[in-house]
Amino acid sequence: MKRFILISITTLFIFGIYSCKKETKPPQEGEVRIMYQGPMHPQVIQEKPGKCPICGMDLVPKKMVYKNGKWVPFEEEMEEGEMKMEGMEMKGEHEMKMPPGLTKINIPVERQYLIGVKTEIVKKKKPVKRIRTYGKVEYSEDKIYAINLKFGGWIEKLYVDYEGKFIKKGEKLFDIYSPELYQTQEELILAYERDDKVLFENVKRKLILWGIREFQIKKILENKKAQEILSFYSPYSGFVIEKKIFEGMKVNPGMNLYKIADLSEVWVIADIYEYELPFIKRGLKAEVEVPYIPGEKFKGYIDYVYPDLDIKTRTAKVRIALKNPSFKLKPGMYVNVNINISSDEEKIIIPVDAILFSGKYNYVFVKKGKGTFEPRVIELGPKVDDGYIVLKGLSEGEEIVTSGNFLIDSESKIQAALKGISIHQH
Repeated sequence: MKRFILISITTLFIFGIYSCKKETKPPQEGEVRIMYQGPMHPQVIQEKPGKCPICGMDLVPKKMVYKNGKWVPFEEEMEEGEMKMEGMEMKGEHEMKMPPGLTKINIPVERQYLIGVKTEIVKKKKPVKRIRTYGKVEYSEDKIYAINLKFGGWIEKLYVDYEGKFIKKGEKLFDIYSPELYQTQEELILAYERDDKVLFENVKRKLILWGIREFQIKKILENKKAQEILSFYSPYSGFVIEKKIFEGMKVNPGMNLYKIADLSEVWVIADIYEYELPFIKRGLKAEVEVPYIPGEKFKGYIDYVYPDLDIKTRTAKVRIALKNPSFKLKPGMYVNVNINISSDEEKIIIPVDAILFSGKYNYVFVKKGKGTFEPRVIELGPKVDDGYIVLKGLSEGEEIVTSGNFLIDSESKIQAALKGISIHQH
């Protein structure tokens, strides 16, 4: 009997030792267990339930995998066979990589509420960009005309005698006496009387090129007498913006006497910031508002983008052509300019709040499953009204963090640093 009891005790002792060894067996790489993790301090991980030694909160059971000498949250996507290699590039629809110094992290749902995590599904949209700037009204350079003569003479009388006067095409500008003009009139009469058609046409063409009108030539031929003083008529309509002529003044061929500007069309020269230039091109519609003419909008289009950039303001100038039939827009006025740009091609656009700018890399946090967040490097395009166009790094339908990402970013950096220490120790 005593022998039986001794054998039983020995058997139980050996079995107990075996059981303890089995329980304390070190984990193997890739082994999956239920571990207990601190909800506020994820670095606290132990095999049995208990309280966090830092904050005193109950440890939360988590399915974890032993990886690189450390227990880390088990990721369901690993079971699906997806390759998630930290810090390395991944090939797919986009070429993506994880920013250095960051790692994927798992945050419980209840803690996400506490730190204010909000997410948004990535969608494609039609980019819309509204550029608001200011500009200055200027004369349309192709609507400025110079009045000069192709013969010499003396001004007998002025009809347009001050700057700023509006004149219509065909109105009298001045009367002139010119010996050269008088002699040419006599040549015309002589060729007409001799029926010398070749000479007549040549002389007549010469007078027309000098600015003498058809009805004036007809009157000369009817009177059969050259006129000592002839009137000169305006070939253009517009406002006189420059006057260099006076009564009694001697004028020579090629001398600029008047400068006339047609204000039925004007230019607005507007400043566009450097980062907005990719959206600007000729033909874009623009809208102009004058602060002191409330409620009225003038519509035009960009007709030229100047090639240089102002070094100090980092702006380029664009030229907007506008119809101005009522002359409300006056050169020198400052105006507000609105340029609305839209595209028919849909692109991935994400809000600015979702992006973390780190200098070398721009990245977002992509939500994977209920509590896993992955940092993802993205390539950004131009900024539009709804955020930034994403050229690479995201696909439509993925879920990104739009609020609370700075806290997630901090925790990701801490986890990456702890992981680095753990790997170094092992």
